[in-house]
Amino acid sequence: MSSATASKLNHLVRRAFMVIGTALVASILLMVLLLLGCQRKLIYMPHGYEPSFRKGLTPGAVELTFQTSSGKQTAFYVPSCRDAAQPPEILWVCFHGNGSLSLDWLDTIEKVKKPGVGFLLVDYPGYGINPGKPTRQSIAETSDGALQSLALHYKLNVTDLESRMNVLAFSIGTGTGLDFAGRHPVKVVLLLAPFTSLLDMAQRQVGWPLCYLLLDRYDNAARLNELAARSPQPKVVLFHGEVDDVIPFEMGEKLAAQHPDMITFCPAPRVDHNNLPDAVGPVLQQYFNAEK
Repeated sequence: MSSATASKLNHLVRRAFMVIGTALVASILLMVLLLLGCQRKLIYMPHGYEPSFRKGLTPGAVELTFQTSSGKQTAFYVPSCRDAAQPPEILWVCFHGNGSLSLDWLDTIEKVKKPGVGFLLVDYPGYGINPGKPTRQSIAETSDGALQSLALHYKLNVTDLESRMNVLAFSIGTGTGLDFAGRHPVKVVLLLAPFTSLLDMAQRQVGWPLCYLLLDRYDNAARLNELAARSPQPKVVLFHGEVDDVIPFEMGEKLAAQHPDMITFCPAPRVDHNNLPDAVGPVLQQYFNAEK
């Protein structure tokens, strides 16, 4: 082979490697951009209510409206025994899953007959009739705004409500709910199908190192560490379906083992992710109807 031919061949090889390298880098950059731009659409699934949804509201329910950076937000307060004249003696702040809405809790909470129990149902920005986009920051702003709006409705200070407050949370709501509990004093926290952290979930889905592109880094393990450091500690009850096909049962086990002195673990045999709230409904009622 002549030197000219060899030189030309080397040039073609180098050019081919450059083209392949450029294409590879472009593919990686495109994947990064897609993950950054679309990941919240994979985490949250915002949708609205039917136009006639108010007809299904429990009698005595209060529609709370307030302003955040996402726009005019709406939450709902539902008292037990349909009596909203007096503020709740026990308040449950409820956080829904990524594919559900706050009023989906109605079937559960309408069974509560104990007087003086109230439920603050939080819809995330972009969900229900709320404008905006769901992010960790916007959800925190909306949930805090809902609590402030309820306090204003009853002409109370937020601290008055905090002294009687508990949290109920499901799925992605365990992240938003534990974030809320991290900012406010709570007595009881009921967690349904919690994940250890959203980073752990992302690593399962997209692997390393793409998981580190995650924007909304809910960390339930860290929040539970914070709750465990409080005195007195809140009571935490953790429910997880043993055949959960969305959030691994092992994550619930790991969280429960983290603070066995604070967390009561309630495995649900033969129960998957979406059926968990109904499956543990009778146990939830025990906590809703318990004494202070």
